Amino acid sequence: MMKNLILAAILLFPAPALCADSLQLKRTATVSADAAGVKILQPEGVACPEKSLLVVSDTGNGRLQLYTQENDGSIKPGTEIRVPYPMHVRMNSKKEIFVLDGKQHRILHFSPAGNSLGYIEPTDMPAPTAWIPKNFAIDANDNVYLLDVFSARVIVVGPDAKFQRQIPFPAANGFFSDMTVDSQGTIYLLNSVHAAIFTAARDAVAFTQLTKDLGNHVIFPTTLAVDKKYIFVVDQNGGEVVVLAKDGSFKGRKLRMGWKDGELRYPADICLNDNGQVFIADRGNNLVEVYHMEGEQE
Repeated sequence: MMKNLILAAILLFPAPALCADSLQLKRTATVSADAAGVKILQPEGVACPEKSLLVVSDTGNGRLQLYTQENDGSIKPGTEIRVPYPMHVRMNSKKEIFVLDGKQHRILHFSPAGNSLGYIEPTDMPAPTAWIPKNFAIDANDNVYLLDVFSARVIVVGPDAKFQRQIPFPAANGFFSDMTVDSQGTIYLLNSVHAAIFTAARDAVAFTQLTKDLGNHVIFPTTLAVDKKYIFVVDQNGGEVVVLAKDGSFKGRKLRMGWKDGELRYPADICLNDNGQVFIADRGNNLVEVYHMEGEQE
């Protein structure tokens, strides 16, 4: 009897559509190979600092693969940079490239042309001086934010790698996997195990929890990105992108797991550009999917 009542309630009062206002992600392109036709293999990172540039961590092939985007939207393969095990990749305002090498546990630094500029080594560090980066972010002023899983903190250094400040991880168990920073200098920190996001405003000395029930909407979130209005959380095991408002409230789920065009299979990284594009490094499908945000309310 109870089951019949529940079924009737579902039919009479269906769940609301899972959408973030009118925001939709429309697939526009797929990036899957270099100029010679060599396929991308297990990509772990993607950077898209502006609409004409794209850098992919082609992890399985031990390289960074650069692309340019033409005015007609086509994406052309460019040069490559050899890196033993490239993971998360970012670019600063000078179009210099920074990449976390998963084997050396260092953030390597390259010129726009691909020439090595060494690696990030913070100076004037207070105790503890030991650190191991899990991830990193770069803000509009080229400050670098280091997700230090060894000493459980976020370290902020200037463009010259000089220490500026540090913020301890919140007192929560679990695994902090990703971090990003928005245009206002707010840091967003993701705990994958507890499916929780913490934030620290510019010059804050501690993190505060932003989301309370993200675990109801994701299986295992591993990476995130933000724009002026939304937080995009990639659910690695669910093969989806969960959209939140900047206050942490749930707005909807986008995309789905699968092998078909536009679907995701163990997505590893996400980036946004000012042209309304979303790039997702899809580890399981060995490619980068490109989407365009449509219907986003300003």
